[in-house]
Amino acid sequence: MNEIKNFSFEKKLNYFKNLLNNKDCSEPTDILNIFRLINAHNVFDDNFFEHEQSYINDIAEYIDLRQELKDEIQEFYTHLVFWYLSLIASCDLPLSPIDEKDLKELPSLYFGIFSLGTISLFANIMNKVNNMSIQMNELFKVKNAFTVFGELVSKHAMSAFFLKNI
Repeated sequence: MNEIKNFSFEKKLNYFKNLLNNKDCSEPTDILNIFRLINAHNVFDDNFFEHEQSYINDIAEYIDLRQELKDEIQEFYTHLVFWYLSLIASCDLPLSPIDEKDLKELPSLYFGIFSLGTISLFANIMNKVNNMSIQMNELFKVKNAFTVFGELVSKHAMSAFFLKNI
């Protein structure tokens, strides 16, 4: 069992606050737990909280963490949407002359969240963000954006195909 799961609520709350503000987080288990925390489409199956990689003990703790971290989660959503829009805006890179040094690396935390998420999830998150707070002319040109966005589209297509054939 992981030690974070046994943290007191306050210590766990601080741990999640630090994770939400650490865009360079690259620990897969941390990224998975952030994803679970921010995911509005969570389905809590029988072993969701018993999973050895889960930092959260039960639904009550999950709800309490989300409530206590609502401002941090909202700020995280804003950053995530900024990077999501930057990915979309960067998909024209092969057609646009741009110097490699002007491209931004997608921070590892956001890369991990994009790897786990779906277009539906990001559409839902976009609806929770004040999009006026994002200046479109300040979006980054992201290195390998087409590949990351292509994976999102591919997952969406597979999900749609599966749901269509149920």
